Amino acid sequence: YKRGTTADFPLAQVVPGFAKGLVGKHQGDRVLIMMPGSDGYDSQGGAPQAGIMKGDSLIFVVDIVAIPLPKATGETVKPVDGLPTVKEVQ
Repeated sequence: YKRGTTADFPLAQVVPGFAKGLVGKHQGDRVLIMMPGSDGYDSQGGAPQAGIMKGDSLIFVVDIVAIPLPKATGETVKPVDGLPTVKEVQ
């Protein structure tokens, strides 16, 4: 918040409690995430460089400003005649 800019990161790179706190949330939501150390940095022995010790509970306030959509996956199929088509835009 103090930086005055947003942060962009995949949920695979956050501690489990952070990802759990965002399940079912949407763009525009403000979320309060509170987690025990076991869902934070305990498995890593804490994060002393950030002032987080093993066993510390963590609290985050998160404003979800954007959610990137995943790319389409799978095989291309010919649509049934008369149905709309989908085109992926780069």
